[in-house]
Amino acid sequence: MAGGDANATRLKPAKLALLCELMPDETTASFVSRLAARNGVGSAAVFCKHFGTTFRKVCEGDPRAKGIIAAISGLDPGVLSNMAVRPLDRLFVHNGQVLRKEGLSRRDVRYCPSCLDDDLEQSVRADLVPQYGRSQWLFVILARCPHHSEPLRTIFNPRSEHIEDFTWHLRNRTPSTRLP
Repeated sequence: MAGGDANATRLKPAKLALLCELMPDETTASFVSRLAARNGVGSAAVFCKHFGTTFRKVCEGDPRAKGIIAAISGLDPGVLSNMAVRPLDRLFVHNGQVLRKEGLSRRDVRYCPSCLDDDLEQSVRADLVPQYGRSQWLFVILARCPHHSEPLRTIFNPRSEHIEDFTWHLRNRTPSTRLP
């Protein structure tokens, strides 16, 4: 590897010791956000940079980024791909469904306080970062939580570096929400 060959073999990322369970209705962005918090990293963007990718690429289902997250989390890359909200021309794909851009709320973070309270109550330990973003909260047409019938709340996000970083928003923007 004389001269710093750009094609030099890179180390394969090892599986992290501190993991989170991917929830059935969780987005890839929320999962990586929780994984970052679980490992003591302040944001998903910084966490992803540690592994040579970007949070945006992870959110959009980039194959290389997806492979990195799969390797460090022990999850199947196909599962991560399905849970991502991936761009497709002027549309998006999530869990096999083609969606119009206008129907999604990706910049602002929406949540149901009762769902987040349920996450905490059902968790064995708060340090496992149990509160997660549900994929259904991304749909603009959904104004109320389908489980609790209460209005969804919104954290308005003018800062692009934290778009879709669910756990970062909960920890930095909503003091009224109970958090671990």
